[in-house]
Amino acid sequence: MEFAASAGLADHQVSALAHVALGRALTAAGRPDSARTEIEHGVELLRGGVMTAQHIYALLWAAPAAQAAGDLSRALALAEEADELLASFEDAGTLTTLLHDVQRRLSLARRRRHEPNSAALTESELAVLRALRGPKSQRAIAQELSISINTVKTHTSAIYRKLAVGSRDDAITRATELGLL
Repeated sequence: MEFAASAGLADHQVSALAHVALGRALTAAGRPDSARTEIEHGVELLRGGVMTAQHIYALLWAAPAAQAAGDLSRALALAEEADELLASFEDAGTLTTLLHDVQRRLSLARRRRHEPNSAALTESELAVLRALRGPKSQRAIAQELSISINTVKTHTSAIYRKLAVGSRDDAITRATELGLL
């Protein structure tokens, strides 16, 4: 990195993969925050440039680094960005394999941490969730939506589980944070 800096290339696309490699070494050394900083710097140097394959490679190493630093939502976003860029390739070779490995590990991490999966809310559950905003009882919600009270209870239970919350107020707060309401 010192040589790149002395040549005026420290913040140029050509040095991006050096930042990724340094970040990978820092990850192996147990320094996730420093690793994340280095790899994400490499990602930023490649973003919007002409080296798409290298950009994808950097993203696919940035995602596990973000996860190791405790930011699962950032890791998921980086993997999604890599997936979108990969769609432009007819045959991405080992990048596809690396993407699938990263997605598998992130999926396992999400399940282990019980992250909310709000995308999994059904239309019926969303209707119940919207009705939960007001002061109505579950019985009144059932009447309003023309469903049984047992269905309201089942949907409410599913909403709590999927949003990883334990109360009506928490469900409304979490749903608002996620932009569902």
